[in-house]
Amino acid sequence: SYRRLTQIKNGQNVSFDLKGKNAFNPLGNLQDGDPSNLEQSTDILRAILSTDDSPLSPLERSIIYQELAEISDQQVITLSFLREKWKTSKIPFLRNSATVLYRWTGKTPYGALLDTEKVLDTCGDWTCFDLLGLNDTPDLQRVVMLSIVKRIRELIRRSEGRKVLVLDEVWSLIGRYSEFIGELFRTVRKHNAMAMAI
Repeated sequence: SYRRLTQIKNGQNVSFDLKGKNAFNPLGNLQDGDPSNLEQSTDILRAILSTDDSPLSPLERSIIYQELAEISDQQVITLSFLREKWKTSKIPFLRNSATVLYRWTGKTPYGALLDTEKVLDTCGDWTCFDLLGLNDTPDLQRVVMLSIVKRIRELIRRSEGRKVLVLDEVWSLIGRYSEFIGELFRTVRKHNAMAMAI
């Protein structure tokens, strides 16, 4: 297993659960002015707000992108901040989105894991993100996986030396988030890194 390999490499194993273990902000830091960072945060919110039966329209995705772009340089953006802001929006879609975000904010199980200002961080030369604790909540697991991929992309762009990224079970993202994964693979290649999907 990856856990055993991580021990051998004296690395860091990061696991998650519904009690808030290793809680982090899925949107990360949006203050760096990187347009692709905004695009990926928009995709993360799309994963939160849509279902397989009810995907977001291109217009709704554009509304989210515009909302993030307008406030990204002001402060750290949490899910509860967006929920409070959207509750009083004149746009019906955003008011409805605020209702959907209730499940992902505050003291709810999903909120315990994702409604925080803390940025996902890693230490050491070897890190394994273990999502097995989220197997019973595939919607949450998908959002966490997208958020990890986004954060890894940021770290790869800023770090020196060679890097190897291995994505296991990435098939669950390829259908609806192929552009997101494709952008990651294009990015790592430009920054002295290699990516593999299993």
